[in-house]
This record gives sequence, structure tokens and C-alpha cells, in this order.
Amino acid sequence: MLPVRALVYERSVLSDRFCFARNCRETGLFELAEWSIYLQWWTWLIRSFNGLHLDGIVYLRSSPGTCLERLRKRHRTEESGIGEEYLQQLHERHESWLLRGKIPSEFRRPVLVLDCDQEFESDEARSDHVLALVDRFLERLNATLGAASTATTIASTTPAA
Repeated sequence: MLPVRALVYERSVLSDRFCFARNCRETGLFELAEWSIYLQWWTWLIRSFNGLHLDGIVYLRSSPGTCLERLRKRHRTEESGIGEEYLQQLHERHESWLLRGKIPSEFRRPVLVLDCDQEFESDEARSDHVLALVDRFLERLNATLGAASTATTIASTTPAA
């Protein structure tokens, strides 16, 4: 089998639209006019730039409590105002988008869900296991896309961890 070449993005225009911007609208941070402008811009962006297309998504699933714990551990000034309620909202948006498919069908993608509540950065066996799962996911995507594709494009997403 040929090696799988993949382009990996930390976030995507899909997570922006279906999680972060949606959360702004549903919590009242976006007024209706702002939401309308955002949707027009987002639609233009999707139609104008084919390179934004994703073939799959790796969901780094962490509980809001774990995300908050990691935010506090990083101790970044720009993250100091993030609370558990906001993380819970983002978690729910990610779950709705990635696990319950509550988006238009043309934006649904294959999803690999990785349990990231358990730390794997310093656990070599767990890290190897996670990398093997990602490798298998990429191989399946590559097989689905066929030989015509030069690269599989995926995005990883998590509320904040």
C-alpha cells in the first residue's frame, strides 16, 4: 500500500461555522444582522476556496472539565477568562455537529473520535495507540478517495484542550 499523504489543520471553517459562530448566535453574542452577515461571508468563503474542503475530521473529544483543567495548567493570559460554562457550550456544539450530524448533509464528513480526557502525550503506549487509530483512519479515507487524490485533508477539532 502507498503511504498516505495528509494535510492536517487544527481547526476548520466547519468548526468555526457549526461550533464557534453558532454558539455566538445561540448565546446572543451575534445579533440577527451579524449572523446574517457571517453566513453570507461563510458561504462565499466555502464557494470561493476549494482548498477549504475536508475529507475527514479527527475529533479530540475531551470533557469541559478536562479542557478547563488544561487551560488552567497552561496559564495563558488570553485564556484566563474562559469558564466551564463556555466550554460546556462548545462541547455541546461539537457533539451536535460531529456525533449527532445536526448540520446540512453536504458538510458531513467521516469522523474519528479520540478520547482525549486521558493524557497521552507522556504515555508512550497510549500515544502509539492513538497514532495507530489516526493511521487507520487516514488509510480508510485514502482508500475511499482513490488514487486520484494527492492528499487527504483532515481537521482536528476540540473545544479548547
